[in-house]
Amino acid sequence: MTIQASVKIEDLSSSDIKKSIDTIRNIIINGINDTKKVIFICGKDKSDKESYRFKISQLLEHNTNYQLAYPEDLFEDLLEGQANNSLLSLEQQLAEAVDLIILIPESPGSFAELGAFSTRKELAEKMLVLRQNKYKADKSFINHGPIRLVRSAKGKI
Repeated sequence: MTIQASVKIEDLSSSDIKKSIDTIRNIIINGINDTKKVIFICGKDKSDKESYRFKISQLLEHNTNYQLAYPEDLFEDLLEGQANNSLLSLEQQLAEAVDLIILIPESPGSFAELGAFSTRKELAEKMLVLRQNKYKADKSFINHGPIRLVRSAKGKI
């Protein structure tokens, strides 16, 4: 079994990035809609300018049709003053609040988010998992666990 390590942006080919952007565009655009689509984007720390998440965020944040939400911001606000709640207990609120969850498995936190979110059908069906092609055929826990759950819920890989 292969364990997937953190993804480095230099490992991504331009075709990986283009394919991911095309997939995002196709999922988000459902005809003419005057309301903003709220996108929850998970991956490596948002301040890491070399991460795939940062690059995707930069492309999407300039589009006025999308409002980006980050787990660091959302969960920090929700948990402030709520010491008895865990991040996992807030999943239902997340599912009701966003139109799309883009998850880029490139760090330990994003691996955990993929596992947690994939177990809830209402979250998994809103997911777009942007995994590098070089890991697609790996016999890994991520591929045979969370990725299968997302697919079975009609999420996108």
